[in-house]
Amino acid sequence: MRGWVFFAMLCPVVACGPGDDSGDPETGAEETGSMDTSLPGLTGLQGRTVQAQVVEGDFEGQEEVYFVSDSGLGTDICRYQYTLSSLRGREDCDSCDWAFDLSISGVELLLEEEPGCIATLGMDSLTLESLEGQVVSYGYTEEYFGHAQVVLMEVGSAWVAVANAAWEPSTGAFSFDWREGYVGY
Repeated sequence: MRGWVFFAMLCPVVACGPGDDSGDPETGAEETGSMDTSLPGLTGLQGRTVQAQVVEGDFEGQEEVYFVSDSGLGTDICRYQYTLSSLRGREDCDSCDWAFDLSISGVELLLEEEPGCIATLGMDSLTLESLEGQVVSYGYTEEYFGHAQVVLMEVGSAWVAVANAAWEPSTGAFSFDWREGYVGY
């Protein structure tokens, strides 16, 4: 049976330091003894979302890359976004209803919290700038081997299904949330 199965990995339990009850409920001052994010074994969720319009052989939209603590159940640690614009349609994705080479532009850091983007997504202000002008290739199929709608990405010289997707041909609305995986930090 072909298809993608995503496995949820359980985050190891990380002990919090002992609290000293110095938190002030009146002012909301932070209590000491909160979870130390420098402890080994912390796991976060890395992923990307796309909201775009795909009409008449053209793709235009936003991609947001994210890292969320506590296996995706915690707080955002890093988020950045950029615009994806079609350069040309692709004809070499046999499984795709449509496929495009997309240019990255307008890269913008949206959020960065401790331990930061470099520690979680491997990005900082210099590497974010290097994304400008890069090309990524996405395709879409309404029925992937008899299953759900998916987005495909060109990896090397192969088209690989990476996430469920939705495309409404009448409006051109296209979206997906690709939960790339759980990463220790």
